[in-house]
Amino acid sequence: TTPATPGTYTDAQLRSFVTASAEIDPLNRQLATATGEQRTAIVGQIRASLERNAIDSATYNAIASQAQTDTALAARIAALRSPTTAPQGQ
Repeated sequence: TTPATPGTYTDAQLRSFVTASAEIDPLNRQLATATGEQRTAIVGQIRASLERNAIDSATYNAIASQAQTDTALAARIAALRSPTTAPQGQ
């Protein structure tokens, strides 16, 4: 699958990215010290997270890469990560 054109990510794609990255980032950190068998299991968990969050790896990686240099995209992602709703119970 071809990732979306840079700068054309929908809010739905970015929400999927944010949710998936919360699961994937810790797994990526484990890859550096994992054994071969552990790496296979971690890669499976990453794939499952992408599937669960309805985002393909090409789009996920493209968003991650672009967000490192595109401040507008990084700001959109940060806004989606931050709770913007009123505290519950009010």
